[in-house]
Amino acid sequence: MTKEFDDDFGYVYEVNIQKGAYRGEVELGHHLQYESPAYADQFGFDNYIPETSQEVDNLRLCKRFAERFVTREKERITDYFCNGNIHSNKNALGLILSGKCGTGKTHLALAMLNVLDENKLPGIYFSTIDLFDRLARLEKRDEVESVFKILRDQPCLILDDVGAFDCCGQDWRWLRRILVERVAERNPTVLVTNLSVRENGELQRFLGGNLYQKVMSVSYPLIFTGRNRFQPPRCSAEEVF
Repeated sequence: MTKEFDDDFGYVYEVNIQKGAYRGEVELGHHLQYESPAYADQFGFDNYIPETSQEVDNLRLCKRFAERFVTREKERITDYFCNGNIHSNKNALGLILSGKCGTGKTHLALAMLNVLDENKLPGIYFSTIDLFDRLARLEKRDEVESVFKILRDQPCLILDDVGAFDCCGQDWRWLRRILVERVAERNPTVLVTNLSVRENGELQRFLGGNLYQKVMSVSYPLIFTGRNRFQPPRCSAEEVF
């Protein structure tokens, strides 16, 4: 491990964290043919147009989460090296973006992904449906274990479409393992879901009470209640035709 002093922040930090993040992205490409979404660069904070005060707040918090991520990660590494705190809670808090379809959740998730990449600490983005399909195609157990290690150790993991399909059997065990291991490692996760996050709500029923409590203990929920931007505005027949 290599330590280095950063004059901008004024403390010692682990420079290999960036190398490890890039290496994880490359290894996922090898095992799962993973690539960052080709369309991701179309989604930024600048072209997200909030329409309500709630969406203004969500935009501000997502932007702050992404722009200060590297700073918080350096603080966590410093806490480990300087204070011996192997269970530091610095930068352990993730986000849950919850709301109906078309309210801008994925837009902001991809905007965060882009900022992390610009700051040379790439995040990993998966639709859970796509992730589990790719995992199911792996034939060797050691490949599966390698993928789970990468998903556990990446500084930031974004999982979209959580609860968009019935998750049972192997898929549910995979999701549970990813989330439990990231909670244990204090690595922040961004979950994007159409399910409500309230107590005894849809997300709790989907994850189960124990896993829900673990996830909520390290997540800051952002609620999206705006209009569905996928639906065209209501017009008269004369205006349409």
